[in-house]
Amino acid sequence: MAETIRVVIVDDERLFAELLRVALRAAEGIEVLAVVHDLKSAIAALNEHRPDVVIADYHLPDGTGADLARAVRGSLPDTSVLVLTADPSAVTLNDVARSGAVGHMTKGRGLTEVVESVRAAASGEILFAPSELQRLLLESACSGSWRAARARPPPPSPSASPPRRCERTCRPCCESSAPTPASRRSRRQPASGS
Repeated sequence: MAETIRVVIVDDERLFAELLRVALRAAEGIEVLAVVHDLKSAIAALNEHRPDVVIADYHLPDGTGADLARAVRGSLPDTSVLVLTADPSAVTLNDVARSGAVGHMTKGRGLTEVVESVRAAASGEILFAPSELQRLLLESACSGSWRAARARPPPPSPSASPPRRCERTCRPCCESSAPTPASRRSRRQPASGS
């Protein structure tokens, strides 16, 4: 028989945490060691139990699931953190991806899928959906192009080179915010007819 996967659940929504506990305990080969409801209690439970997998909500009363993943990465490198959230925003996804968590799942997923994700996390898989990874890569590429373009000095003459745009059509890039000679002249000329 395969080794038992040891899990800690961290979610401030007590009913949801209990649903997860019941679903995971019913699954063969998974043992729920603790259910806690905040970051401070989670860190204490992790130090005590040293689980294989942590399922953590993103929004906790005293921090985030990403904060927990960062703490786990330093102190328990063999523990995988899977962040479940009702918040599908790009900001949350980006924070989770950069935290060292092995995955990000919305709470709208079925409990069977969560159980399978726990198994995958325990085996070392990365659990970001392809669409999430694509969104992160596009956002990173666009913001990187924009930042690099802003760092360049403006061209010597506005008429020598037109404003550049990011090839990915995410937003204008490289458009200098410096006033052009034409805009300076128009501001200096008094309005006629007065």
